[in-house]
Amino acid sequence: MKKSNAIILLVFVTFATISSGCFLYSASYKNLDPRCKGWVKQYYAEYDRSKEFILSIPDAETRYSYYICINRITATFAIGDDVFNDIPTPTIKMLKEKLPTCKGSWEYWKSFGIIYELHFSGSYNVSKDEEMISIMKNSVSRITSEIFKEDAEKMIRYITSSGTQKTVNK
Repeated sequence: MKKSNAIILLVFVTFATISSGCFLYSASYKNLDPRCKGWVKQYYAEYDRSKEFILSIPDAETRYSYYICINRITATFAIGDDVFNDIPTPTIKMLKEKLPTCKGSWEYWKSFGIIYELHFSGSYNVSKDEEMISIMKNSVSRITSEIFKEDAEKMIRYITSSGTQKTVNK
């Protein structure tokens, strides 16, 4: 292929990709915490302190709202599932209430990720919490994305087959 043809092809592919919206990501704040817009502004202004900020949030409910907000709006998964390891029992309690009311497959998947992290980090022995396992199993049927559903089912299998963890429920 001639160099000029390659350049024309590259320009065409780039234009087609951009015009199709592949590089554009727009998330709605509609189903998120009302504080989300402010959190996102703060996140971008103080990116290097975002983990420090979320760990300073003492209650599981607000921490979860911040976690969902930042990861959803930025589409970067910038806040890891490990930010709940220091408050495992309040997080599990909160997730028992949240899982039946999650707003879409993505939120279910992220919630399952938190539970999975709590279990395998040793922060909370989820395999011994029959109520949580039951809630997780019932929630899987509400996940419409096949990819997220498959991941959630794997997480449940890994947790329930992991046996006794060296954990102390805090």
